[in-house]
Amino acid sequence: MSETIHPRRTTTSAALERHFATLAEQRRHHLPELVRLAPSLAWRRPADGQWSAGEWLEHIWRTIRVQRILTQMYVPVASKFAALFRNRPYETDVPDLFEAQPDSIPGPLLPFLKPKHGPSNPLPLHILADRLEAEASILRATLDIDERTAGHIVYWDGPFGRLNVLQSIQVIGFHEANDFKHISEVLRTVAR
Repeated sequence: MSETIHPRRTTTSAALERHFATLAEQRRHHLPELVRLAPSLAWRRPADGQWSAGEWLEHIWRTIRVQRILTQMYVPVASKFAALFRNRPYETDVPDLFEAQPDSIPGPLLPFLKPKHGPSNPLPLHILADRLEAEASILRATLDIDERTAGHIVYWDGPFGRLNVLQSIQVIGFHEANDFKHISEVLRTVAR
C-alpha cells in the first residue's frame, strides 16, 4: 500500500526512519546466525551455478555499497533541484515486487553486484556482516536530509521504475529480505 505524504514542516524523515528500522530488524534477525556458521557450511554451494550463503551475503553488502556510493554522488546535486518541489506531495512507499512477482525480478546482472569470494577463496562472514553494517551507517548518515526534499530526489530502478530516495531505501529492504530467504534456502539444502 502506497502512502502519499503532503508537505509538512520537518527536517526528520519518518519514512526513512521506518525503512532503515526494517533493514536493521532484518539484519538483527539473520546476521547473528550467519556469522556463527562454520566456513565449510557458509561457503558450500547447493549445486553448480548456485551461490553459497556467503556469496549471497557478499551480494547484499555489494548492493548496499553501490547504493551508498551513488547516493553520496547524486543526492547533494539532486537535492538542489528537488528542493524546488519540496512543497508538493510525494510517495513514501512502493509495493514489494519481490513478494508480488518473485520470478519477474532478474538476478544480479551488473558485475559489481556479483560476489568476488566463493568456496575457493572464502571471507569470514563476520567481516562481510561488519562491512554491511558500516555501509548502512554511512548511507543513513548521507541521507540526513529533509523528507520533503528526499521525496523528490528520484532514481530509476529497472523492475520498480521511478523511485524517490525514501522508496529506494524501502526497495533495499525488499531486496535484502529476498536475499535472506535465498540464504535460508541454501542453508537448508547444504545442511542435509
